[in-house]
Amino acid sequence: MLLVLRSVSAPTVCSPPLLLARCITQTHVCASGHNKWSKIKDKKGKADVVKSNVYARTARDIMVAIRTRGSGDPAVNNTLANILKAAKAAGVPKDNIEKAIARATGGAGKEAQVQVVHEAIVSGSIAVIIESITDNGNRTIHRLREILNEYGLGLIPDIDSGRFAPVMFMFDKVGRVQVIVPEEAEDRDSRIETILEAASSAGGEDFEVIEDSNIVEYFCPPESLEGMTKAISVVSGNENVVSSEYIYRAKDGPGQVDESLEDRIVELKNALLERHGDCVRVWTTIDSRIRGADEE
Repeated sequence: MLLVLRSVSAPTVCSPPLLLARCITQTHVCASGHNKWSKIKDKKGKADVVKSNVYARTARDIMVAIRTRGSGDPAVNNTLANILKAAKAAGVPKDNIEKAIARATGGAGKEAQVQVVHEAIVSGSIAVIIESITDNGNRTIHRLREILNEYGLGLIPDIDSGRFAPVMFMFDKVGRVQVIVPEEAEDRDSRIETILEAASSAGGEDFEVIEDSNIVEYFCPPESLEGMTKAISVVSGNENVVSSEYIYRAKDGPGQVDESLEDRIVELKNALLERHGDCVRVWTTIDSRIRGADEE
């Protein structure tokens, strides 16, 4: 009888290790699934931000094109037609496009909004011109001041930067036409020269080939913009005219600018364009140094 009693308790020893092994395996699978979902959400979130920026930039470009060229009809506004073509290719919803056109023209029972320009100094020496389209001037200037202070203060100690100030005298208002001339084209130089001759005959005064880009820019006095745009369209084709607009161009070069300050100014421009619903264009006296970085 003693031998029987001793053999009864033996089978209970193996149960805990088996249960523990199952728990560890199940926990690992759960964590793996969570990480995968987190990565998916992160990737989707970044894609949504990019898409939102594309939509916002398209809306701004539409409004500027209509304001500059004076028409919301793409049949007579080449710049608008090219923007709408690019918007369709980028998948911008039709509703977004129609709202932007209505906002600029006063369509759909809305009053056309007012175009306003504000001037500011950032970091004590960087001049900024901000163009907005708004139906509430007080709201616009209040929001502009918030962003200027956020991105302007603290760049240089003891300087009250990020403030409104007259800086228009540091810029020239000019007409600019951007044209696509492919970098890989064997006859690119001759194409640029042909367009330059056409532009010069219509009042063009200067041109610039954008580095690492298919874009060539031609400049003229504001009053010559319409004529120069037509002349360029004839020799290059309407489909190659990316934009035709008035811009503010710094009179003098930017001089020596710290790289960290350049980065901060890019952040400021992006914040104004992406976070301020009324802001449509921003120019600074160091645009020649930060060009491209603020368009990424």
